[in-house]
Amino acid sequence: MRGAGPRRGAFRALRHAAFRWLYFSVGLFQAGFWLSHISLQFLTGSLAETPEQASLYVGLYFAAAHLPGLLLVPWTGIAADRLDRRRMLMGAYAAQACVIGSLLALLLSGALSIEWLLLLVVGIGCSNAWASPALMASVADAVPRRDLRSGIALQAIAANFTRVAGPLAAGAVFALSGPAAAFGTLLGVIAVVLAMLGRMRLAAHERDPGSTSVLGQLRSGISHARERHPAGPVLISVAVMSVFGISHTALHLPFAEQLLGDGRYFPLLSASTGLGALAGSLFASLQRRTPSLRRAGLQLAAYGLALIAFSRAPGPAFAMGAQLAVGFFYFTTIIMLQTLVQQCIDDAKRGRVMSLFNMCWGGLVAVGGPLMGGAAGALGPAATIALGGALCGSFGLYRLARGG
Repeated sequence: MRGAGPRRGAFRALRHAAFRWLYFSVGLFQAGFWLSHISLQFLTGSLAETPEQASLYVGLYFAAAHLPGLLLVPWTGIAADRLDRRRMLMGAYAAQACVIGSLLALLLSGALSIEWLLLLVVGIGCSNAWASPALMASVADAVPRRDLRSGIALQAIAANFTRVAGPLAAGAVFALSGPAAAFGTLLGVIAVVLAMLGRMRLAAHERDPGSTSVLGQLRSGISHARERHPAGPVLISVAVMSVFGISHTALHLPFAEQLLGDGRYFPLLSASTGLGALAGSLFASLQRRTPSLRRAGLQLAAYGLALIAFSRAPGPAFAMGAQLAVGFFYFTTIIMLQTLVQQCIDDAKRGRVMSLFNMCWGGLVAVGGPLMGGAAGALGPAATIALGGALCGSFGLYRLARGG
């Protein structure tokens, strides 16, 4: 970690060349990812024969995409503390290009089945699991400590801009050209991203002088998270939000088809979430107040209320407006929680602790996605989303009252 000192401005992290290469390359990759992610959900739903089967298939898709994060990220976090993080990112994106190429070949040959699709999505999840701890930890290698909060917020802004553009582009591409065009576009994007990352030069990160065994390093990362308050409560908060809140996106497609009457509203719902998340990221980048667990709890409670409002949507306009609020409070909460963790941990253990954060954030969607899909089969999408929102809101109120 480089030195600290006061500096003002929400976009100050962009003054550092290493961060600019990281920011724009990863932002470009995320744009391609969202294009393929939405197209894959359309494709998954199109392989089903009934609405109930579509809900199940999309839930299985989310499990396949996120299960590798749940199982592998603690180990890839160790790798992020021991290996060159830039090369980890490049290796992950190159591997994902191979998987997408295989998917495209099966699709064009007419041999793609739900089994092949889910298997290849597991491959995409594995490449993301390899990249995610290195990506989170690389922000601290690209900026000095004083600009860390700016770097985290700017990354979220880029990610959420692509959450808006990606679903809209995917809806148009899928309707006009089919999913093959989306996957071909992602292959071109990855080639450009690899060239950009080849130009990036990160500061050498601090190495852990402790145990050299893999299990010993994993245990030390878990112990470090438990010892460095508020890392423990933050990880629990992220896990609750992931399983009962973030996982509701697995129901966007059946919600659009069954309650809004047209599956074409699905990318608009995703884009609305992204637009709200973009606004939340901008809001977070401009904040001067010190992050706290109490404030994070208040925002998590508001997130739960927004989910309940979405579940009660009488029509498309209300649903998209509610998703704006869902996205806004989603990212104001996540950025605050991530900042609390990044500020309290040692650089030598950053990859391992951030892998735990990512496991709770994205990895547990592998649990929440199928859980939501199964519950929606019995209760319906609206009641399932409302229940998840009530659980998130209740935990947020608990965190608000408990403080810390």
